[in-house]
Amino acid sequence: MIILRNMAAVEYPDYRLLLIGEYARDLSATHRYDIHRGRENARASIDGSLPLGVDTADHQLYCIEPADADADLGQRPVAGYLWVGRKGDTAFIYDFYILPAWRRRGLGRSALAQLDRLLRGQGVTELGLRVAAGNPGAQVLYDACGFRVTGVNMAKPL
Repeated sequence: MIILRNMAAVEYPDYRLLLIGEYARDLSATHRYDIHRGRENARASIDGSLPLGVDTADHQLYCIEPADADADLGQRPVAGYLWVGRKGDTAFIYDFYILPAWRRRGLGRSALAQLDRLLRGQGVTELGLRVAAGNPGAQVLYDACGFRVTGVNMAKPL
């Protein structure tokens, strides 16, 4: 079980740095350019999408905490993050990250189930995401949680 709570503004800078690093590696691997260019593109994309951090309209940032941790709410360790955007009755997961020390414990599946309940309660009828081709573990998780392939992104270097 997990607790999905709103990210506090004070937590955003650390999350942003983690996200930039992870996204830069994904961009570099996917588009076959160096990590420096990947980092520049990741930073520009994230800062453009979340100009006000946790206060950006139509976006919600969550911290994932293990519910069974021996700590009071808000004092539990952060096991991962979720970034969800909303547009009308649809939502999109921009980022879903479980920290390596917390993986393979069912927290990802639990977080997605809790997010489903939360979004349904808000009138959302469809939830989408993008998963990197080189992340088969995530693809298995998303498939098990009811996501289906709706298209395939493709690119080639010129």
